Amino acid sequence: MLQQPLSDGSILMRATEEDDAEGFVHAVWLFPGVGLMFIDIRSFHWPNGDFDGTNGTLQDGVLLLNYSVTGSCKALLDNDNYVLQKQGDLSLSGQFATEDYFYPDGYYQGLEFFVDPVAAEKALGTGADSDIPDWFGLDFQAFTDRYDVRGRTRIGACPQPFRSLLSDMWAMYPFGTEPPSFSPETLAVLRAQTLRLLQMLLFDASPFTATHRPTFRSTQLRVAEQAARLLREDLRRDWTLPELAVKLGVSESSLKRYFQSVYDCSVAKYQRNARMARAAELLRSPEHRALSVLDVALEVGYENQSKFAAAFKRMFGESPLEYKKNAIL
Repeated sequence: MLQQPLSDGSILMRATEEDDAEGFVHAVWLFPGVGLMFIDIRSFHWPNGDFDGTNGTLQDGVLLLNYSVTGSCKALLDNDNYVLQKQGDLSLSGQFATEDYFYPDGYYQGLEFFVDPVAAEKALGTGADSDIPDWFGLDFQAFTDRYDVRGRTRIGACPQPFRSLLSDMWAMYPFGTEPPSFSPETLAVLRAQTLRLLQMLLFDASPFTATHRPTFRSTQLRVAEQAARLLREDLRRDWTLPELAVKLGVSESSLKRYFQSVYDCSVAKYQRNARMARAAELLRSPEHRALSVLDVALEVGYENQSKFAAAFKRMFGESPLEYKKNAIL
């Protein structure tokens, strides 16, 4: 992974050809001991690597707060359990990932805050040397006492007040600029919003009292991933749940439960979505412009063009031919 220091003090991390991944992770230290990563991944995995910044490196004891904007993320934690964070989830963890990140949907966007309670207390906490931090009311010892995540991860659906603030922060990312640096004004707002987020976590109702996402053993997730890979590798084949279960050596009920938990949909829906995504890719690709709608339908497992067109329109809101024409314009 290539780390590129930018003039605003942030670090832009992009995958190399050897990583076989697409996307970026953009990290910026907002305060001593408090940083933020903007994550935009367009692949099924992302290499797990160390992050070095102008204000230090991530050390043991750091708290990681993650919000999933779009897509899902799976990570193997240091207790040998996998955790799956789905779209709209908020998590707080005292654990680091121990292998590459996996994205079941093939894409992921999210925010990750990293907080070193010791360094943050010195700069922002009520025990800091300056009187100014007292204005913020941030007691990081009280924070770590309230959210005791040593050796574990708390995760659940993000409540609306937190989601509103985090969505506003995500919207401030400088997409479309190269390199995507942060203006002083943007950094000032991000700092203010981060202080507000920390205050909400400390003083408001805990966001982790709702339904929590379970963790999974590696064997359970491996079965779900292998099933999804089989579905994607040959879109012309109509896999059934019993066939997949026999192929993977598990019971139908176990496969159904694992798959639903990881991908939040049934095997049939996953296959349909994968077919439609590939069809859309073929229809808008200049390299495949010579393909007819029937050719595309056959390529993704539909022998009946009318059924394909109906399924495509349900997902994309327009017929395959309309989609192709609009992609050319």
